Amino acid sequence: MDEILKTKSIEAHIYKRLTWDAIILRIQGDSVVTHGLIMGNTFRLSNNTDSLTTIKGLQAYQLSYDKALQLIRAKETHVEVGKEDTLVYSFRRVQPNEQRLIEGIDGKRFFENLESNFYSFFIDSLISGTYEPLTKSTEIGTLVLGKAHYTSGFKNYTKYAIHDYFGTLHPFRGYDAIIFEDTSIVLPFNAPPTNEVYYNWRFNGDTLVLTELLTETFESYFLGTKTFKLLRIK
Repeated sequence: MDEILKTKSIEAHIYKRLTWDAIILRIQGDSVVTHGLIMGNTFRLSNNTDSLTTIKGLQAYQLSYDKALQLIRAKETHVEVGKEDTLVYSFRRVQPNEQRLIEGIDGKRFFENLESNFYSFFIDSLISGTYEPLTKSTEIGTLVLGKAHYTSGFKNYTKYAIHDYFGTLHPFRGYDAIIFEDTSIVLPFNAPPTNEVYYNWRFNGDTLVLTELLTETFESYFLGTKTFKLLRIK
């Protein structure tokens, strides 16, 4: 989470394998409950801080406790040489202003509450705001990206969404994607989403750079040439 807020990118961090099984650890009594981008589980804790437990999911990770820094460390264990995850992960306590990330997640699958909690956090913390164009264009003016999917200032698009990389369906793999939708267009059932356009979003300081994403199949996307640069003003 801290790296996502620092780099202002979600996609760059989805390849960190432990996140598939555990982005939240809920420790209660002698058990730890994991909540991840795809899966979750419950494991027993030991009294040994050097080996609290082993999370077994897509890979196995051993948890230990750093008392001085009050962090839980996670390191992959028992894997074939050359295929190991060399990252050492750190878990810190959830801060008061992050409590909404864990609201209503107990006993639920990731798509029932966890994803929506993180999604709204990403919107509020990363991309919502008001932007002035640095690129001269008749297509885009003062762009408002609201906290409730509302947008204005970009042609006739009135709704937007971002790809949060939960689950297993990732047609935008390789890119942080924002989708703009013209809600005035009603499409026939099962028709291609021709009322939408797709852009890769990235930040350079307070400058938001939008680069079009194109597709031939709606199953994978690639960068186009159209780019807009906008300065966040609030």
